Amino acid sequence: MKKVLHILCLFFLIGMMTIGCQKKEKVMSDFVPYEEFFLTESACKWVELTYPHENEVVVINSRKELADYITFDDGGSIPSIDFSQHTLLLARGVRPYSNQVTIKGVQRLSISDYVMSVELAVGMAAVITNWQVAVITPKITNGEKVRLHISEQ
Repeated sequence: MKKVLHILCLFFLIGMMTIGCQKKEKVMSDFVPYEEFFLTESACKWVELTYPHENEVVVINSRKELADYITFDDGGSIPSIDFSQHTLLLARGVRPYSNQVTIKGVQRLSISDYVMSVELAVGMAAVITNWQVAVITPKITNGEKVRLHISEQ
């Protein structure tokens, strides 16, 4: 009888270790520090989108990638960002009404999943407008997924 009990306990422990050792993606909900990024002090502008265009967040990890999203005035150059340590997240879209954009935060949901939250305050003018907002965060690799969450005021 003792032998059967010992064998059952052994199988139970092996089963618990097998279940506990399975790789699971860690679920987290951490806010990522960020710094707002503006082109107002440079001779650059964001590339204008045409209507209709889906709202999106773009993960930019190099000066070459950044150059695809900005235009230069005379004497302009690519703004200096340390892409070895940081990532630029560019949220943008086109709306049929004027908009004011507010960054609500960047959150890490799991090991490879992020969400950037913005709020759009819809204006009264029925004018098709581009909206964009950018933040610099600690490095996010190209394999990680960043989603955009938009709330309207």
